[in-house]
Amino acid sequence: YSHDVAIKGEQDQLGRSIAHMTQALRISTEETSQRDWLKSNLAEISRSIQGQTDMHAFAATIMDLLPAMLNANHATFFAWQHDSHVLLLKGHFACAVGTIAEQLHLGEGLTGQCARDKRIMIIDDVPKDYLNIQSSMGSTTPRSLIEIPLLADGDIAGVIELACLTPINDIQYSLLEQLSPLLGSAVHSLMQNIHTEQLLEESQSLTEELQAQEEELREANDSLTMRAEELTASEEELQAQQEELRQNNEELIAKNMTVEEQKNDLKASAESLAHQAELLQQASQYKSDFLSNMSHEIRTPLNAILGFV
Repeated sequence: YSHDVAIKGEQDQLGRSIAHMTQALRISTEETSQRDWLKSNLAEISRSIQGQTDMHAFAATIMDLLPAMLNANHATFFAWQHDSHVLLLKGHFACAVGTIAEQLHLGEGLTGQCARDKRIMIIDDVPKDYLNIQSSMGSTTPRSLIEIPLLADGDIAGVIELACLTPINDIQYSLLEQLSPLLGSAVHSLMQNIHTEQLLEESQSLTEELQAQEEELREANDSLTMRAEELTASEEELQAQQEELRQNNEELIAKNMTVEEQKNDLKASAESLAHQAELLQQASQYKSDFLSNMSHEIRTPLNAILGFV
């Protein structure tokens, strides 16, 4: 059925039937071929992105496969960042350095508008000054630009932009329609996994930091305990010294009291001796006076007696 069947005339019903059957077989074969092409490419992409854990590696895989499947000459891959609400460039194919925006906001350019509208956008008859597809031998303008939103449960997860020298056909468009939720869910899951890994790393880092702080606190507590023990020992030593000083002070007080008593006793003895000396002096004076008087009294009669004789 690769060749047309010649119909010999209006009465050639058999020829007409064979021609219709041949045409139907051609259409069926083409449809089967297209379905096989669609299934095989979807399966290849699904198999290639399975188990991806890095966004740049994921984007590189898509940029290796999709342009070849669609005969695209330029391609970019942007992933949606939920925290900063921007599209970040994660990969590209055959783009000159410095010609691609690193990030885009919703509604910014065709890519940002595609992310906002969440629908495939195809722009044919691209202006000549919009984009050049370059090679070592020259450059040309693409015929068609395609913006594919990557959707996960209706939410934007990223955008792929393709530049082609020829418009895409219906089966290629069907591939993009099925890739939109497939890649969107994969990007969303990958971003979630990356976020979870980041949280786990932050949690592990925080745990290690807390463990380090706990170790520092334990060491500080041990140091404080040792210092407290040293202070307790010093306090006990000071108490012992104070007790010794108290005992020494009591002994000194007792000695001072004994010395004071001795001083009082000596003072009393001195006063007693002085008093006795005074009494002795008085007695001696009395004796002298008595002897003097007695001598005078004895001498006077004696003189009279001697004179009489």
